[in-house]
Amino acid sequence: MSGIKEIQDAIKFTQKVIKQCEQIAESRKRLGIDYTIPVATKVNKTILQALKERLEREWISVGERLPKREEFQNEKEEYYRRLEIAYKTDTVEYKIGYFDGYKWFDKKYQNIENVVAWKLFEPYKEVTK
Repeated sequence: MSGIKEIQDAIKFTQKVIKQCEQIAESRKRLGIDYTIPVATKVNKTILQALKERLEREWISVGERLPKREEFQNEKEEYYRRLEIAYKTDTVEYKIGYFDGYKWFDKKYQNIENVVAWKLFEPYKEVTK
């Protein structure tokens, strides 16, 4: 749980740094000063993307938070996105399922009880050489 919080804090900090870099560049530009801040902004945006990708791969406890609407539903609200779900039986088990904002369910619309954690589903991507 603390790892996720640290990543979220790093994302907020990096977003703040990007905004400050862009503001400095804009004010210098208005003064006619050539200021090469775009490199710093690009580096910070790369860091931000890496942090966001890392966060997406992390398990999130349902005690910490439930999925936000943009995480469990597509933009047009046409379908629910797949999530990896950890739930307790006599052990912790895993399955692909969905969350509609109220309940967890599988592809056959059967409820998934005792959910303890979730993460965004990331399908296999073939590496091309």
